[in-house]
Amino acid sequence: VEDLKRGVLRLIGEPMLRYREDPVRMLRAVRFAVKLGLRIDTASEQPLTELGGLLEQISPARLFDETLKLFHGGMALQTFEALRHYELFARLFPQADAALAHQHAGFPNTLVGQALANTDLRVAEDKPVTPAFLVAALLWEPYEQHYQELLSRGVAEHDAENLAADTVISQQVARLAIPRRFTQMTREIWHLQQRLAHPTPRRARK
Repeated sequence: VEDLKRGVLRLIGEPMLRYREDPVRMLRAVRFAVKLGLRIDTASEQPLTELGGLLEQISPARLFDETLKLFHGGMALQTFEALRHYELFARLFPQADAALAHQHAGFPNTLVGQALANTDLRVAEDKPVTPAFLVAALLWEPYEQHYQELLSRGVAEHDAENLAADTVISQQVARLAIPRRFTQMTREIWHLQQRLAHPTPRRARK
């Protein structure tokens, strides 16, 4: 009751032990703190960065389920910022985190932030959301980097698109077991970007 009055989220028991028993509790601590507007107790907060590597022991399927809860709960943007603060986002999306660290002209952060804000708005308006959209936005920069690299090596545009998508998605599903129906939609979103960026009157009508 006192914690609630003070707006504090505290793990029951010894935090280091609780996180080691189930590392997913680190993600849940962040999710609940953001969603409920609570401050994580100091003793519960300190191990988050230190023990983040334990998440790599969790099955990709379970991490995918937890990720949906993190980003489809109506507070995706704030949750993303909190996960990055505690260096936990890199445990879920290592390619995306690396790309954000090497942003150019602020573009990746703008894109990801807008995508997450859009998701929050759709949740608030009770509109459907799909993991494919978030995956496409979060991994767009790694995909684009691979795509441009392949083009510079003389790979044909169509082949470069497929190879870049194969590389990025295969690395991501090793961390999060994203179902094929979502990865396929992610590929389609990526492939459409080139058409949308270079429209012709005939393509525009289609």
